[in-house]
Amino acid sequence: MSDKSAEDRAQEVETGPFAGWLLTPKQQTFLELCWSDAAENDRDSSPPASQNSG
Repeated sequence: MSDKSAEDRAQEVETGPFAGWLLTPKQQTFLELCWSDAAENDRDSSPPASQNSG
């Protein structure tokens, strides 16, 4: 898990990509995971070939 203090988390809520959103800690963690996964996928993957070429 995370070793961030409550103060660090509060600072991230105010300045992070979801600043101003009223999120529970679970929602915040979920969005952070989605955000990091999306960033990794965008960086690592090349444009997909057309899969719907019937």
